[in-house]
Amino acid sequence: MRHALRTVLLFTAVLVLCSSTSIWATPAYAAPVETRIGVDHVVVDGETVTASGSVRAVDGQGVSGLLVAILLDGQTQGTAISGDDGFFTFSFVAPGVGEHIVEASWVGDSRYLPVAGAQTLVIEAPAPHVSEVTVVLNPVEAPAGAVVTVTGTLIGDGVAITDAAVKLSSTYGTVDALVATDAAGAYSASVSLPDAEGFPSTYTITAEYAGDEVYASASGQAVGSIVAAPSPSVEPVVSDTASPSVGPEATADTGSTGTNDNSRAAAVADSRLSIVAISFAAVALIALGVLIILGLVSHRNKRLSLDERRGFGTDFGQRSS
Repeated sequence: MRHALRTVLLFTAVLVLCSSTSIWATPAYAAPVETRIGVDHVVVDGETVTASGSVRAVDGQGVSGLLVAILLDGQTQGTAISGDDGFFTFSFVAPGVGEHIVEASWVGDSRYLPVAGAQTLVIEAPAPHVSEVTVVLNPVEAPAGAVVTVTGTLIGDGVAITDAAVKLSSTYGTVDALVATDAAGAYSASVSLPDAEGFPSTYTITAEYAGDEVYASASGQAVGSIVAAPSPSVEPVVSDTASPSVGPEATADTGSTGTNDNSRAAAVADSRLSIVAISFAAVALIALGVLIILGLVSHRNKRLSLDERRGFGTDFGQRSS
């Protein structure tokens, strides 16, 4: 009897022990996990950002097959599934210049508790492209008060920069203008040189581009010369009734003329002298002819008077009553 009672008690104790062990083996709560995420700390605007991380259990083992949400400044960008080692990656385009928060989040399930990790991301503006502005003066040498044409181009990395403002200035301070580039990146402006005395013989025109978020600032220069104005040419005036004056007096009246003007004046003078000489020669020939004719007539008269004295005629020796 006692042996049977002892057996029942022992069996009851075993059942209770087994029942208690089974309850302890079933967790009342899901096991915790840890989510880690990493991104490039500083990237350039417009570039691709790759977020990478891992999901691990408390014992350090990677947890695979978890759907991890990637958030940027609280807005979901997409999801990534952890691999066998618990790692995941996700790429997106940098949203804009400034500081942002990238977060990896696991919502949890019946096995694992929810968890999230975050990191700061700094996005910087891209470095501006190199630009170049050229300046050309036409003409390079001009007298005071003349108008000079300023032309040039604005190029960035070999590409024309269109609809950009170019500021023109000069060393003598009278030029301050803004011109716009056309579809080819070219610009043009007219600049008046100072007409007062006292300015230096050279001047500099500067073209400046302030730059923008894409292209860096640039400037260019061109140097021109201010020369003396040429002396005005005086054409010689030849009178139809008088020969042109030759000598110092004529030079004083008409001023300094070119070699071509002197040649034309000398040719006109030679022509008029030739006409006068021909006229005198013609008059001399006519006078000589007249003298010859008069001489012949006088000789004939002398011969006729001599014949009459020799008795020609019926009335020879008779006097007329």
